[in-house]
Amino acid sequence: MDDQRLAHALAIGLMRKALAIIDEHKGSAAGAQLQHAIDCALVEDPLGPEEHISPDEAVLMVAIPLEEPHGHRLEHQASGG
Repeated sequence: MDDQRLAHALAIGLMRKALAIIDEHKGSAAGAQLQHAIDCALVEDPLGPEEHISPDEAVLMVAIPLEEPHGHRLEHQASGG
């Protein structure tokens, strides 16, 4: 999956996580608008079955980035001894 597809899949996953949180707290108007935003995003740019990211996985992927702030991928470095 390229960076643009990954960003789109992450956005959908994060919106679904937000929707679940809103629904837990009875935020029906906000929840309805967020569901509409999710639906619109998926109509404009559908995700394939292999591209969907679960809401919890999306949160983890954003919370624990695999890139440094300037876009450089983090490399695992063995400590020298």
